[in-house]
Amino acid sequence: MLENSQHTLRVDKEGTLIFGEEEYYLGQYHFHTPSEHLINDEFYPMEMHLAFRAAGATDADPFTLAIGILFEVYADATTELLTTLAKCLPKTENQAVETGELIYGPIIRHFEENGLYQYQGSLTTPPCYQGITWLVSEKTMDVDVATFKAFKSIMKFNARYPQNTPGQENLITFAKDHYPEV
Repeated sequence: MLENSQHTLRVDKEGTLIFGEEEYYLGQYHFHTPSEHLINDEFYPMEMHLAFRAAGATDADPFTLAIGILFEVYADATTELLTTLAKCLPKTENQAVETGELIYGPIIRHFEENGLYQYQGSLTTPPCYQGITWLVSEKTMDVDVATFKAFKSIMKFNARYPQNTPGQENLITFAKDHYPEV
């Protein structure tokens, strides 16, 4: 099922992943426009997050591993999974629709063939749990213009702003302390 959850498009999906020596279970994946991760200070038009729980966790337990895939827009190249989802996007908030068969092979191959950035961070959506292991693909995947516009027409801008590098001063606190009150 593909759900319009008011702030993103989400697919609840089961699957497994072995990372290190640990097994994780996929709970869901969702999308952001623009990307929430930057590579070399560059945003990308869209990002997909796959959220995993440790083996043995329940649905009530927080996610502990997240994978990010950045998408770049091209005129005529796309990722089949996104194109399939774009054909049935739920237009109404809190609406869920059947997707039909979804093809994950190209995304799996993408991770098998490309490097990953790894860091400890937080979930980007409430309740923003800390201590999340993030894996972000070093290379982008493709999304064509029509597919991207279909996603963006529903999600609009739904990305969290980039966070400070650990140890740097918080930009909002800095602005509050250094700019005159109105």
